[in-house]
Amino acid sequence: MKKIAIILAGGNGTRFWPVSRTSKPKQFQTIGGQDTLLNETIKRIHQFLPMDQIYIVAANHHSTLLNETLPSEFNNKNILLEPMAKNTAGAIAASVQFINNQHKHATIGIFPADHYIQNPEVFAETLSKAYDIAYDTCKMVLMGIPVTYPATGYGYLEVDHPDLEIKTLNKFVEKPDLETAQTYMFDKHFFWNSGIIVSKASVILKEIMKYMPELYFYSRQVSYWHQEYQSGALKELYEAFPKDSIDYGVLEKCDHLLMLKLDAGWSDLGSWDALPEVMNSDSHGNIASQSQMLIDTENTLVMSDKKFVATIGLKDIIVVETDDSLLICKKGHSQEIKLLVESLKDQGRLELI
Repeated sequence: MKKIAIILAGGNGTRFWPVSRTSKPKQFQTIGGQDTLLNETIKRIHQFLPMDQIYIVAANHHSTLLNETLPSEFNNKNILLEPMAKNTAGAIAASVQFINNQHKHATIGIFPADHYIQNPEVFAETLSKAYDIAYDTCKMVLMGIPVTYPATGYGYLEVDHPDLEIKTLNKFVEKPDLETAQTYMFDKHFFWNSGIIVSKASVILKEIMKYMPELYFYSRQVSYWHQEYQSGALKELYEAFPKDSIDYGVLEKCDHLLMLKLDAGWSDLGSWDALPEVMNSDSHGNIASQSQMLIDTENTLVMSDKKFVATIGLKDIIVVETDDSLLICKKGHSQEIKLLVESLKDQGRLELI
């Protein structure tokens, strides 16, 4: 079995504004670890795959950043630059078509670039098993995360027979309200959707052809990525791609998906509210960078690398300072930062995003 990994690194991580910017989004930041989130992802996958079998799909305007930050042993030919962003369905369709032309009968794992994993050894062991299952069953395998608290920012997977190791996926569940999420927490049939998919390339392409035939038609013309990128042919194809996610466009319509539990201390680091999952807090539940002073302050996040920040009498607040911006946000509202960034874009404040 030929094993390949595709890391999707084209996102902008807007909910981590003002640290995450278009010029240097979340996956190129160091959050909760010693290296960038993208490099930490590469290291985890490298535990069970050779480096030359790992590919990255990224935005064309991050080419310099990739060259500056990727591990020296990473093969630049395995960087697949997208001429424009067209969501995960387009990125997956094009990259899987390309890899299928290069490596016939490959089994492919598709990984987000910006997640946190506390236990990389368990991650490697579980993903190795997922590759075997995908190869043996000729089905797509999704990685489900055990629910540990009533999260309203995650999508959920509902499975049949939760006690089986290889579970049959019943349906996708959209991000729930708090009351619904609390019921999911105590129901063994529900898992968080990690966004990690493992499948044979032929199976992925078959499902794309079935549910997104137009995308399949254009993406199947991707044969020599780098030459087509340079010639502009790839851009012409991308212009015809729909802007759907792989979940919405394909996976939610499939009726024969499998799920394998990934219990490795996972967080998708979707917003500032997720930081307590990956960083230590003090006895009052506060997280602060460097030597900030927090007086009569509880459950508050203060991130400032250059300025001294003091707080008095705060509770459940997020404070993030950069050279040109200051974010002050009540905890539980950081998902709305995406709307703030969209408003800045609408106002033409491009220097801030």
